[in-house]
Amino acid sequence: MRKIRIVSVILGQMFWIQISFAQTKASEILEKCIGVHDPNNKWEKLNTNFNIEIKRNGVATRNFNVFINLTKSEFFYQVNTDTLSFTQGFKKDKFYYKFNGKKYASEESIKKYELTQDRTQYLREVYEYLLLLPMRLKNDIKFLDEAFTEENFNNKSCYNLTIRYLPIGEAETWHFYINKDTFILEGYQFYLKDIKTDGEYIFLSNYKEIKGILMPLTKTWYWNKDKTFFREDRILNY
Repeated sequence: MRKIRIVSVILGQMFWIQISFAQTKASEILEKCIGVHDPNNKWEKLNTNFNIEIKRNGVATRNFNVFINLTKSEFFYQVNTDTLSFTQGFKKDKFYYKFNGKKYASEESIKKYELTQDRTQYLREVYEYLLLLPMRLKNDIKFLDEAFTEENFNNKSCYNLTIRYLPIGEAETWHFYINKDTFILEGYQFYLKDIKTDGEYIFLSNYKEIKGILMPLTKTWYWNKDKTFFREDRILNY
């Protein structure tokens, strides 16, 4: 009888664990993750400057600055070299650029350095999205699949949360890998049609507190199709 009772207790505990796990939603995991990265809700008022270096296979190293002031709705992308200086961005959502200290540039320079509103908007969307993950996902919660899986990502046990953005031409799927123990965002993966043929995955590392927000200083990029490294982004100063 005692053995039967012990087995019953164990089975009962397993049952309640399964029920508890089944009731957990992806949005709850995301909320915990955001709470670890931004416990005092600083991201919506972020005002800072990131000096970023990008090393890519077969391409010269790039170094640039990204200025983000969310309170004033300002964004600037700035490049300075020994022979060249330009800034492009938005002041209160109004497009702005400056080339070698002047508020105009030749058509040739505008084309060569992509000093256009469309290109600047693209840079803004990319850097405000990637630099502000996972907090940025608050804006995209409607695309989040409440079902989730568990798997290893970069040799760490993670929750895998999925966001499928509404198609603009083609649908885009993102997977966000959140550490099961610490709830830190370990990385993400995205693709358009097929994870085996397109898209990339990114490992996040070297976390530091920036303006009260836990951010990765290093992003390491790989191709989905063959798992080869092709790029590393590093925040050098902030």
